[in-house]
Amino acid sequence: LRRFFASALVLLFVAVTLAAAPARAEKAPFDFMACVKKDRIGSVLVLMDESGTIYTSDSKNMRVTGAQILADNLQDFANLTGGEIQVQFAGLGDTFKSRSNGWVSIKAGEKEVSEQLKRTASDIWTKAPADRNSRETDILSSIAGAQKELQSAPGCRLMVMFKDGTDWQFFNKKGAPTPLEGFPSVQALLTEGKFSEAKDQAVNEICRDMGISDGLRNKDVYTLAVALGQGSFSELNSFVAGDCGSLPAWGKLLSVSSASDLPFLFSEALGGPSIDPTVGPFSFTMSNALQSFSILSSSDTPFQNFQVIPPQGCTFNQPVRFGSALATTTGTLSADVTWTSYKYGLGETVRVVVKHKNRVIDPCWNGEWTIQPNSSSAKSVFEIDPNLQATAVFADEDIFLIPGSAPTEFQVKLEQTDGETQVDIASIEPSVGIRVTGYLVDSRGTIVRDLLPGGSISRDQIEQPLLLEVDENVSFGQYKLQLTMALDVPGID
Repeated sequence: LRRFFASALVLLFVAVTLAAAPARAEKAPFDFMACVKKDRIGSVLVLMDESGTIYTSDSKNMRVTGAQILADNLQDFANLTGGEIQVQFAGLGDTFKSRSNGWVSIKAGEKEVSEQLKRTASDIWTKAPADRNSRETDILSSIAGAQKELQSAPGCRLMVMFKDGTDWQFFNKKGAPTPLEGFPSVQALLTEGKFSEAKDQAVNEICRDMGISDGLRNKDVYTLAVALGQGSFSELNSFVAGDCGSLPAWGKLLSVSSASDLPFLFSEALGGPSIDPTVGPFSFTMSNALQSFSILSSSDTPFQNFQVIPPQGCTFNQPVRFGSALATTTGTLSADVTWTSYKYGLGETVRVVVKHKNRVIDPCWNGEWTIQPNSSSAKSVFEIDPNLQATAVFADEDIFLIPGSAPTEFQVKLEQTDGETQVDIASIEPSVGIRVTGYLVDSRGTIVRDLLPGGSISRDQIEQPLLLEVDENVSFGQYKLQLTMALDVPGID
């Protein structure tokens, strides 16, 4: 079990910036849901390795399970935010290949597209593609295609890129390499059979100033790289989180040596902390400060008897069992507690989400829960959702700040994530610790400075007056305030 971190983004279009002050050389934390809530739209491109080795290194297609989980997560986010999410599934191999026929749109309350994406992932990626896009690992052509697709994509942009092995760039030496379009210097080297030099030139095209990497970073594309293999993936890490390019990096690399762990990595694509999967069973005491929890369990073999055991106060106080024949379904434990279950792959990955409708003491919520995957090989990730976000409320509705002027007063308050209804801090049980950090972020997404006193505030400072002051030597511009909230809930370690 891991502590839950909730984050919320509050966008304040102010007429000044702190650009003259020393900027922190880091991007603000990525939060896809907050971005979609603001813009009402976002774009996600999944670039999946289709090269030949993947069909042995991930013979049980756990990367496909990960892509399907991501599709369900995107549907959940669309339902929660009421926004629209453009999605494209594409192959990384000889070249960039769209597998979803371009962009498709996931909308709130409409599951047809997300279900079709899950079918597409299974149909296309469980075996080598019929169009033979599996001969090469041409990173240059594949990322260039992804950059082109994301260039004009609307809203918050996210690229999820999966590859296996250790190579960053591989041109097929045995057969004629796939012709490169738009990169004559690389093509010339390939024509001469200089494969090592061609790789170096391809990496240069990606990482040079104003190259492909900078093209993605310039459009504020957050990149999550998911890697499978024993290598260090240093070049891939440089591309997503290092110095491949001249602009600040915005992304991270998650790698595993076992394919069975892949579903957990894809589930982190939309933001939040990394959570290491562990072996169950799990027991925990639920709090009325929280309104939802989920358990994602994955194994090398299908589950035969996955159980969720609720508190004794439930109307239906027997274990809920999910067998290997499980289909996506829902049920109730009481008038206010519901569950939804999902099965992925051949039944080797199961996700169960339990929700409580009201933030009150409930004998079917407040008490000890137990999750029993009942599989010796299963690993699980447990996540909780308080349905809370931190927001900033300013005394002056017209937030126009003038350098050197008197400080502007504001308060940090809590509201529900789904309905944006304000939540009184006194209604959150006193044993729950709350910490809110705040940043002023420039138009490039880079943190300019801490905003809250001492960098963060604790529970007793929520709903209390705070001051935002702008120095005399700042320049004009539009910036945003980003707040991130962490909860410390007893019973959830």
